[in-house]
Amino acid sequence: MNLNRKTFVYSFVLTVTLVSAILAYLVYLLPSLYLANMVRSNTEASQNFHEAYLDQRKFPVEAAPNLNASLIFTSSKDSNVVEVLSAYGTASIELKNKEMLDLLNYVKDSSFEDPNFKIDQRFSSKEYWQTIRETIQNDFDINLKSSQHEFDESMHDSKVVKGDNYHLFIASVEDRKNVYTNSLGVSQEEGGIIVTYIPFSISKIDDIQEVVLRSLPMIVLGLILFTALASLYFTRMIVNPIQSVVKHTDKLRHNQLKEMSRLELHSNDEIESLAESIDDMYLELRQTYHRLVDKHQKQELFLRASSHQLKTPVAASLLLVESMIDGIGKFKDHEQYLPKVKEQIQSIQHLIDDLLIINRPLDAQKEDWVAIDELVEQVLDSYQFQKESSDKQIEKDLLSFQLTTQGDYLYKLIDNLIANAFTHSPECSKIEIQLRENYLKIVNAGQIDPNLLESIFEPFVTTRNHLTSGGLGLYIANKYAQALDYRIEIRNIENQVETTLYFA
Repeated sequence: MNLNRKTFVYSFVLTVTLVSAILAYLVYLLPSLYLANMVRSNTEASQNFHEAYLDQRKFPVEAAPNLNASLIFTSSKDSNVVEVLSAYGTASIELKNKEMLDLLNYVKDSSFEDPNFKIDQRFSSKEYWQTIRETIQNDFDINLKSSQHEFDESMHDSKVVKGDNYHLFIASVEDRKNVYTNSLGVSQEEGGIIVTYIPFSISKIDDIQEVVLRSLPMIVLGLILFTALASLYFTRMIVNPIQSVVKHTDKLRHNQLKEMSRLELHSNDEIESLAESIDDMYLELRQTYHRLVDKHQKQELFLRASSHQLKTPVAASLLLVESMIDGIGKFKDHEQYLPKVKEQIQSIQHLIDDLLIINRPLDAQKEDWVAIDELVEQVLDSYQFQKESSDKQIEKDLLSFQLTTQGDYLYKLIDNLIANAFTHSPECSKIEIQLRENYLKIVNAGQIDPNLLESIFEPFVTTRNHLTSGGLGLYIANKYAQALDYRIEIRNIENQVETTLYFA
């Protein structure tokens, strides 16, 4: 499955899940949440209405949630008269009926603070209220008939809310479409009793289920349209850049590490970062490849030069040996020419040793504190014979200090630099050696061809005859310097060559 189809499927599943959750919320959760919120709101309104009357002692019009049906009943403690307050006026009713007086006195005398308080079943029975209805019919010649409307008795509910100085009795019953609630707030005072009455009617929104089901075809159509548009949008925003990256990567794979323009993406996201990383990786791969190619070419050139350097002393040695074997002319004198053969063989041996050093990897060694002045003295002691045989003078100015370094490598590095000074300075000349904390400076007589200075550290670059100098000393010294993170500088000064080794 390609990305386009995956994006469509994922978008469709996500949209269906989201819409299903919204529909379930509208059909099942919203009606009950709405009803619970209205009941809580009506309860708070009943409390506010009752508390407002207790504060103002008059009908609180602004606090009445149901202005037309809200009523307040007050009666003194020993009185049979009930004052009725409404938003439109006040009425006084004197009760003479025994059943009604019993109810009034019961409310006045009851202790609502008692946690075990329960309403007397006599006043909540159907028979009691049937007696009240018959009394009203007889006294006022009114024909009262019960409503034929049926309520769901299983949905009857009641609760008591306790205030600071009142009790709120709430009873509710439901039918198919509405919830009917009666709220009675009762306050018992020394002077009598106060009762607030508020009826509420809350319409259910269960009909939303029918509306949602009727709207289902439109919802499905909108769902399909939205999914298609969302899939198209995500395809352009996500899939297309990924496809561009795939095509670009495929081109890089077949480009054989040739130079190629970068992929320009402006998505400002991880895909753009991925494209940049791929281009950076390709660039580093090209650079590494070219470095390897250059290194290979240098190695090939080095091997050819090495072969050439070895060829001359080997040929000279063979010529001398064959001439002495055949007894040709002056070569009959073995005592005179055998040392010449030895010199050629030693030259070959020295060149082979240098080649082995060059091709041997310089492994990291343990660093330790090294007295640099003592190390220079050790190297100079090994050149005592060359110094005496060539009448060369050495002037030393050595500062005593220590460095944390690899002693063996530094010894070979300094040895090659001093050997280079001895080899390329004339007899009876002076070699100056100065040691400071940051550098070692060696100055010897002579000059280097300015054309050779730029390549002086290349192998087989020498200012002398290749038979007497292999041209590998400075190359080896520079290799050790790089392994130690040091730096060598060589320059011509007044009829002298100055070689400086920087320790940092």
